Amino acid sequence: MEQPTQIWVLGFGITLILLVYLYYIAIVSVVHVEPYARQSDGASTSHVLALRAMKRLYHRLHHPEEFAHVRPLARQCLDSLLAQTNRLAGQHWDQNRSHKANSSIYCLREFSRKDLQSFLEATNTEIQDEWERYIHARKAGHPRELFQNADEASRWIERISPVKLVDGAWLGHLRLNHMPFSLHSVLKDLWQILSEELGDGDLAKNHVHVFKELLRSVDSKLPDADHEEFISSTHSTDDLSIWNSALAQLTVSLFPEDYIPEILGFNLHFELVTLETLKATKELKEVGLDPSYFLLHVCIDNTDSGHSAIAFRAVCNFMEHIRETEGLAAAGRYWERVQSGFCLSQFSTKLDVPIDTFSPDDREVGIVSLLTSKVRASRKVHCNSPARIKGQLIGKWLDSDKWDSPNWRVEFLEAFTHAEQWICPGDSSHSGFIQLISPGGKMFGSFTLDEREVLKEWIDKLSPHDVAKRESVRNEPEWLCSRRRHPEIDVALSEKTCLTDNIVFERVIPLWFAACCLLQGFVAIPIKAAAQLSLSVLKVLRVQKGFQDGLGHDISSTNTAAEREASHDLVTIGLTMVRSAGFSAASSIGEVLEMWPLDFSSKMLELSQRPEENKAILIGMAMAFAEFHAQLSSSGLLNRSCSEALRMIVEGEMHHLGSCWQLLAEEEGCKYQLEAGYDMARTEIRKGFK
Repeated sequence: MEQPTQIWVLGFGITLILLVYLYYIAIVSVVHVEPYARQSDGASTSHVLALRAMKRLYHRLHHPEEFAHVRPLARQCLDSLLAQTNRLAGQHWDQNRSHKANSSIYCLREFSRKDLQSFLEATNTEIQDEWERYIHARKAGHPRELFQNADEASRWIERISPVKLVDGAWLGHLRLNHMPFSLHSVLKDLWQILSEELGDGDLAKNHVHVFKELLRSVDSKLPDADHEEFISSTHSTDDLSIWNSALAQLTVSLFPEDYIPEILGFNLHFELVTLETLKATKELKEVGLDPSYFLLHVCIDNTDSGHSAIAFRAVCNFMEHIRETEGLAAAGRYWERVQSGFCLSQFSTKLDVPIDTFSPDDREVGIVSLLTSKVRASRKVHCNSPARIKGQLIGKWLDSDKWDSPNWRVEFLEAFTHAEQWICPGDSSHSGFIQLISPGGKMFGSFTLDEREVLKEWIDKLSPHDVAKRESVRNEPEWLCSRRRHPEIDVALSEKTCLTDNIVFERVIPLWFAACCLLQGFVAIPIKAAAQLSLSVLKVLRVQKGFQDGLGHDISSTNTAAEREASHDLVTIGLTMVRSAGFSAASSIGEVLEMWPLDFSSKMLELSQRPEENKAILIGMAMAFAEFHAQLSSSGLLNRSCSEALRMIVEGEMHHLGSCWQLLAEEEGCKYQLEAGYDMARTEIRKGFK
């Protein structure tokens, strides 16, 4: 009896194992026909959606006039980056403070010029020591560390391109003349750095141009950073730390009135020479590629007389100004914000996860999951369909092999969302796709009623595409419609006119300061600042701010970086004029316009916010004001030093604005706007004299 019992038990065990196996197979089968995507799919889709959103913002920040509506998102992005990089910095400090006291700027609990200098010197020494160890290792036969050969170097250059092609952006929107006059000297230091990042008007020294030349040597087909194709998956990296770092640069200067301490801190860290930069100078040369871009930064960012020295001076002058004017408590708060900006630069390159701003909407992830389930169920049903989305047959879009890629799914969703024949953003009732899957449509029954409602809700929540872009045709300002409204002035301001006796300060002062702001927006976007017109405008801005004019007059050379002496510029000359006229000093241009409101001054500031659209008008106006500056420089109204400084400024203005005028006069339609802007400004200037 014992043996049959054992056989029975064995048989029962085998049967049980078979049943468990069959149950497992059944479960796996169910998973494969699950109506929604697997959890791993959802996680991957979320990652890709976040990455796409980051790239989209990167592109739109290159076109601030066209996508003005993204400013709130950009501010949210900046705040998220500040929060997350500071968390990383805090974790790093907690992990290292016990054995390395100066491992973080957080070791400086309060500002001290001496302590900050010691911290920066220690940081620089550490990098130099690491560089020395690297050189010894290489001499001992160790391999390269950034890349091993020219092919790897090419891929490395392409990977970092989103960051390098916005070089200077962290200062680009720092419109010096819009800021408080009390910070003018501090911010002039920052503008000096921006000018040098942009090459001081010399294309060969423009940092973005130098990197573009390197990039072209490894990939001649890569689009410019402001082109929409640059952010496509086929051209750009999917490294989140690269995009986080690039967005940090693009957003930190967008709101200078509110983030000056963060900008100063960011600049302080960014201008330190990094170990990676030093390695690149050696390894690129070894694989036969031009290291000029990286050599340029090693030289220009030095701590003795370069950008690092200027950045240090700017922070110290700012903090000492705050301490003197607002007290120790305020200085403590501002110092924490300077540290926050420092950490933003230091740790954005290490932030390899999406920031909170770009966490995808659950609805969007659900839509991808829903479409994924339908694609898996339909297989090759659409292979004969002539329908196209973004120029590609729907059958190719829904190829099951390609659909396994989260990138492909998100790319389809983006193309599908912009396919006007299928999706009407904000209005599901007029969307072709909803009609197609509703009763009477060819695909009715492919989606359940609940699924159709989910799709309708998703479409209704989409923003209309027209909101994302400005109107392609804008109405010209009324005063441009007919030049007869503003008749030609036959005679310019006479040099014999005694301006002191005739000037109406209440009109001239607001015009003067508003004119200081006309051209600042031309150099805000680094990739665009490498264009010939922007380079010429930069030269105009340099002379207006009292820097070297390139015509043999050393007003103040940026090449003497940390040793720059104080010099008069249009703002300081304007403030001198205000004092000479017996008026109380204003704190900013905003206050000037409150004290002496003038519609035309407000109009100039408004036009200056859209330099691409209004470029010819703005250059025309600037030329009229340059002529006014010339008259004023010999009027006797100003003291000797201001008159002499203004005379040299005028010489540079007239020369470089003349170059701008010639460039624009060759463009269709621009000559008329040049003349209209010039005539309008000259008319308003004449109204400033009795």
